Amino acid sequence: MIIVFCDDDQTLVDLAFKEIEEYEEVFSRCILYNDPKLNRLKLGKNENLFISAHGSDTSAIIGGHGAKSLSLTPSQLWNRIRHLFPVNYEGAIYLASCYAADELPSQTGNSTNEKSFITQLSEISGQTVYGQSGGQPLEFIPQPDEEDPEYQWTKG
Repeated sequence: MIIVFCDDDQTLVDLAFKEIEEYEEVFSRCILYNDPKLNRLKLGKNENLFISAHGSDTSAIIGGHGAKSLSLTPSQLWNRIRHLFPVNYEGAIYLASCYAADELPSQTGNSTNEKSFITQLSEISGQTVYGQSGGQPLEFIPQPDEEDPEYQWTKG
C-alpha cells in the first residue's frame, strides 16, 4: 500500500498512482492521507507500507512544500497510521521522502546531530523502517529490493 502524505503537490499523487499501475503486485493500492477510507484499512501481515511525502533537511518532519502545508513529526505520523498494522506484523515501512534517512542538524545548538526521521519512527513504532537519503526528488518509488545504489533504501 502507498499512502501519500502531501497536500500541495499533485506530482507525488500522480507518481504513486503510476507505480500502482506498473507494479500492482508490489504496491497493491494507493490512498491519500486525508481519504476517509484510510481509517478502515488494514495491512496484510506481510504487506509493506510505502509512504510518499516531502521531507526536510533541517527537522524531522514530512508532508508538503509550503509553510501552511501538512507537516508531521514521526510521532504524529505513527498516530495516523498505527491502526493499519495487524498483530504480529512482519512487513516494513518504506518512507519515500527526501532526507528521511539522514541525521539532522542539532536543534539545541550542541554538536550532536538529531536522529533521522526513519530512526525516530522505528523507535516510536517498533516497526522496521526504511527511508531515502539526500534531497534528490524521486522519479519513482523504489521497490524493496532496488539494486540501483542511487535509489537503495537505508534502514532506520
